[in-house]
Amino acid sequence: MAQEAMLLRKHDRARVAVKSVVEMPGRDADRIVRSLKQANRSVSNKLRKEFPDLFEQGRRLFERSGQLVAAVREAFEGDEAHNGD
Repeated sequence: MAQEAMLLRKHDRARVAVKSVVEMPGRDADRIVRSLKQANRSVSNKLRKEFPDLFEQGRRLFERSGQLVAAVREAFEGDEAHNGD
């Protein structure tokens, strides 16, 4: 149970970090966090298609994508050792 609580805190921290980089609805931030976590902090093609302004090179928010991915990585730092991600 303690591990679940820690995972939820990390997810919340990642969600706040995503929203601090780019203003967006919470459900979009959650979607990005989940996708990045599942893909070992890499942007999947599905995520790129879902949020093209953010993850496709040359689009208006692309310069923030690296900062966003780094924020999620930082929030889940050390998680791989516990969950095998």
